[in-house]
Amino acid sequence: MRSFRVIVNGHGSAGNPITFTAFGTGANPVITAFVTLSQWQSVGNGVYESQNNLLGSSVNVMLLNNQPQGMGRYPNASAVNKGWMKIKSHTNNTITDPDIASGTNWKGAEVVIRKNHWVIDRHPITAQSGGTITYTQTNNTNYFPTDGYGYFIQNDLRTLDAVGEWYYNPASKKMYVYFGTTPPSSYAVQASAFDNLVNSNKADGQNAYLTFENLTFSGANAHAFSLSYGSNILVRNCSLEFLGNSAISAYQATYTTVEKCTINGAQNNGIYLNEKCHNSKVLANTISNTMSFPGLGQNGDHKGLGVYVGGDNMLVEQNSVLNTGYIGIYFAGESITVKNNLIDNFCLFKDDGSGIYTFTGSANTKYSNRKVIGNIILNGIGAREGSDVAVDSKSAPAKGFYADDNATGILLENNTIAKTSDHGIFIHNGRDINLNANTVFDNTIQLALAHDELGDAITNITSTGNIFFSKTPDQLIGKFSNKDADIAGMGKFDNNFYVRPFDQANIIQTEQFAQSSSYTSKLYDLDSWKYSFKQDGSTSPSPVILPQFKLNSYIGNNRYQNGNFDNNANGIMFYASSGSATSGWDNSNKMGSGGSLKLTSSNPSFLLINFGSVDASKKYILRFTVVGNREANISAFIRQFNSPHAIISSVSTVKVQTMSKTYECLFSFPKTEANACITFSSDNSDFTYWLDNIEFKEANVATSNPDDYILFDYNATATTKKITLSGSYVDHKNKAYSGSVNIPPYSSIILIKISGTSTPTSPIVTGDNDRKTLISTHSQFQSEIVYSENGSEFKAYTDTIKVGEVARAAGYWKFKIKAADGRNESELVESPAFTIITATPKAPVLTANDTANILTATHDQYSSEIVFSENGGSYQGYTGAISVGNVSRSAGYWKFKIRSGANRAESAVVSSPAFTVITTPSAPVLAADDIANTLSATHDAYAGDIVVSENGGNFQSYSGTINVGNVARPEGYWKFKLRTGANHGESAVVPSPAFSVTGTPTAPVLTADDTANILTATHDQYSSEIVFSENGGSYQSYTGAISVGNISRSAGYWKFKIQSSKNHVESNVVLSPAFSLANETSPPRIIGDDIANTLTATHNEFPENIMYSENNGSFIHYSSPIIVGDVSRPSGYWQ
Repeated sequence: MRSFRVIVNGHGSAGNPITFTAFGTGANPVITAFVTLSQWQSVGNGVYESQNNLLGSSVNVMLLNNQPQGMGRYPNASAVNKGWMKIKSHTNNTITDPDIASGTNWKGAEVVIRKNHWVIDRHPITAQSGGTITYTQTNNTNYFPTDGYGYFIQNDLRTLDAVGEWYYNPASKKMYVYFGTTPPSSYAVQASAFDNLVNSNKADGQNAYLTFENLTFSGANAHAFSLSYGSNILVRNCSLEFLGNSAISAYQATYTTVEKCTINGAQNNGIYLNEKCHNSKVLANTISNTMSFPGLGQNGDHKGLGVYVGGDNMLVEQNSVLNTGYIGIYFAGESITVKNNLIDNFCLFKDDGSGIYTFTGSANTKYSNRKVIGNIILNGIGAREGSDVAVDSKSAPAKGFYADDNATGILLENNTIAKTSDHGIFIHNGRDINLNANTVFDNTIQLALAHDELGDAITNITSTGNIFFSKTPDQLIGKFSNKDADIAGMGKFDNNFYVRPFDQANIIQTEQFAQSSSYTSKLYDLDSWKYSFKQDGSTSPSPVILPQFKLNSYIGNNRYQNGNFDNNANGIMFYASSGSATSGWDNSNKMGSGGSLKLTSSNPSFLLINFGSVDASKKYILRFTVVGNREANISAFIRQFNSPHAIISSVSTVKVQTMSKTYECLFSFPKTEANACITFSSDNSDFTYWLDNIEFKEANVATSNPDDYILFDYNATATTKKITLSGSYVDHKNKAYSGSVNIPPYSSIILIKISGTSTPTSPIVTGDNDRKTLISTHSQFQSEIVYSENGSEFKAYTDTIKVGEVARAAGYWKFKIKAADGRNESELVESPAFTIITATPKAPVLTANDTANILTATHDQYSSEIVFSENGGSYQGYTGAISVGNVSRSAGYWKFKIRSGANRAESAVVSSPAFTVITTPSAPVLAADDIANTLSATHDAYAGDIVVSENGGNFQSYSGTINVGNVARPEGYWKFKLRTGANHGESAVVPSPAFSVTGTPTAPVLTADDTANILTATHDQYSSEIVFSENGGSYQSYTGAISVGNISRSAGYWKFKIQSSKNHVESNVVLSPAFSLANETSPPRIIGDDIANTLTATHNEFPENIMYSENNGSFIHYSSPIIVGDVSRPSGYWQ
């Protein structure tokens, strides 16, 4: 075998393509990039090396005896957690894990990181310091590490310690392989030497009309076919195997067809036709073992896909997509048909994926005409290791069909989806999707819809004619989550089949996130789902109910010794999540067996019964009788009594009804716990229920195996498949089958076995103690009900049993479904107790209003049986409130009781209270002080009955003077009255007067002129309210400037202030300054020189104080002779 490749440089035409094919007979010609390695040299410890110059800068595929091998890694895939170590902390280009701190420094190797559920990236390690690895953040991924997720080391010679593990050194072109103790000559070893086997990448699109058929393409380090641009390329009847990246990778290659090819062992994707490969087809291929090693795929999104078709007008039909690392078939684009494909065993190394998947995302493109029809999707495994999912979890996020964020315009019809570890059908923020006649079986949840912040609301989902079949009691039929609390608005569901034959209770879960970051979760059976959300009005439940177990015998005694509640309710703990919760012993013979435990809560509640230890190797039965004040669900489970109070068993949910019913719950192999408790959990509000006859015992139990009862088979071919039946069966419509059954092409069948070991459910028995009737019903075998009366032989039940006015103990009648061919008899169900009612009712309750002069009587049970007597007269029927009138009536003027009736004595007599004549007193007297800012109210007779309302609020008792404060209050801000008292009515209302703000103004401003002998006072707000006192005299109004005169006045001779007024108090006092006696002096001497035109002024005592005025202007300081100029100036021009 020689390695070679094809590089396309030409094109054909319609009807005349360039064709690459085999000629003659024999096996297909092989186009390969493999080289055979030889001349192995030992380097010690079972590792050998071989040098080959044909090898390139990397090797992605290595075969050992024609089987692909993974690169050497630490830890090995066989180690704990499949070799994934756990990231403890990280940055954008480092991960830290103390577990790798000691030993080897992995600088130069490669770290493989699981970034999230759907991305596994590879990065070169540039440094390691202790437990911190630094790596290169490559540009082909947008993701960073997540704490708690996994990583491992590869691409390093030091990792080789298991047969077949390899490492390639590109510098020396040497391949290193671990052979252990077996010599290399025992193996044929091949390695990929160059990237692509067929290259067609002319950007002008001229590579068109090319056909490749009847050829084998093997060992490409990257792709078998790398197609860019071009059109009308056909790959048919070829084998594409052992590829380092994708078998076929196409970019903008329109009208590409891949048909009847076998594709095996592509390390990254099988067939990848990108978003511009419009009008292409993928037909009748087998695509197997895509991404078989988590460390050999490529980085980022869209990796590990069996088939990807991203363009418009695409057809994917009759393919088998097997053993896929991530998604089986991924489609995008407009006008897509995905039809009659088999997808089996997917999400092996990555998850949050599915068998068939589509995603729109933030672009929110509205697509249409997308059909997913007749596909068979099986075994979505889920990759727990290296993620945040516990490795022992039954559920992991691998779905069957997955319409992700903003997916639209899809018809999902006649598909079979089975055995996935998560949701069979999952719609995440999708809309305009029609689910029709699909069969969804044995998934953790059969149908799930979830709306969150990642996309638009879920709307216009229709679901009709689908079979949603849960194989085990812990699988849900449906789960509906909505952040907007709009479950009913997601779409329309009807005429479906919701089948869970081992348990029909709580088959649907809702989660609603209204006005909160946390959700409210609730479970529903089919009837309560229909009632609560007005959905599935014509949807049918399981036609047969199968027994979950067969009790062979009890082992030991009841672990809760007070389970009969004969005398008390000891040994329990009861509490609510919030609000009130009460528990206590009830001796009202609620369930016909004496005392019981009564539990009432305003919110969801928990009842704990501590019983000691449980063993993981054993099975336990909890048996109890329950009745409620209304229909509701409660759950029972075993949990730790002490912190952290973890649930350590399965959870059983039962429906509480208004007639007592006995249930048995099996807890198989709980976790071992030294101090455990039975817990009854109710998620109901304002709910009361009673428990009795509680037994918790170790048991010898034969658990039912669903495979003994339920037959599932499918046909993934184009021809009808016939299977033989061993016994009698019914389908979801209760249609009978025996002998054999045909399965049409690309469809499936689910049958429930009813022969041999099938046991029907017990009949429902309803007793009415008031009407003294007893009724038995059954949804499937009504005519097969038989009953026994008081231990007599069983006989056919034909009609309602009339009990009569007699007492009958619980179990006086017993009912069952009789045995028949292919059917066991059902378990017995007992009648409830019937009692003769001779109770004495309680007395009526009276309500008297002495103000309104009204007297009423009520009773919570016998309101129509109330009678009364007036003033010692005969008793007569009470018909409504009695108008007393404003008159005085003594206590007992009226007497009330419940009259006797059938099986009922009369009640005790209750007397009316006294009524008085009501007078109207005068209103309170108010005293308001707007200066002191106080308000008080008094009354000369009924001061203790004064009430006050502030600013329109409720009236309340007046307790003393109200401190108003220096604020403005309008008239009537407070209102006062006398409330109704023992001997008076209420008075008229009296309003408070208005209050105003009373501030303290600033003092007046004084201006004193000691030269002009003038004193003035001003104020910017209250100038008219200035008053003054002269020389200690009385204050008088200030009317203008005061002429002081040329006399001496001491400071404070005058005093000024603002007098108090309506809106203010008086201001502070301000004192006048001192005034002095001014001495007279001689005027200046003036010398005028009419020749020199100068004017000079002098003074022998005060020359520096000379002032002058020019032409009657203002006086200014004189400093030097004035230059008159040669102008005429009259006398006195200067003064």
